[in-house]
Amino acid sequence: MRDDHDCFVAVFGPTERDILVNLAGQLIEILAERVDDLGGDPLSAMVRISGHDSPPDDEVLLRLLPNAYADPVESAEFRRYTESVLRERKRAHALLLRSHLTDPASSPSVLHPDPAPPWLGAANDIRLHL
Repeated sequence: MRDDHDCFVAVFGPTERDILVNLAGQLIEILAERVDDLGGDPLSAMVRISGHDSPPDDEVLLRLLPNAYADPVESAEFRRYTESVLRERKRAHALLLRSHLTDPASSPSVLHPDPAPPWLGAANDIRLHL
């Protein structure tokens, strides 16, 4: 629901908060597992080109980082240029959600319009994780 200041409000009980915090932590760990091997190429490191061009073996990571195209060659090329940034963004969103829910001052959870999309993106990623 929204309050009078155009903020989003969500009320979670202690158990619900604990579950969401735990799931956000799991998401953070899962996204960190696929480490980039840039092979010492400074240009690749600077522009965040991943060494990964194949889909993840883990089914959860595959749901979080799906193939962009049906064609394996196009999908591999797209993955090389986007996976690192996408993984970082998803981890940052999960960290935001977890820090917001563990903040004792955020009960009920009031989200101003700016952090709402990342927070909701993390909630969607948790859904995909489950």
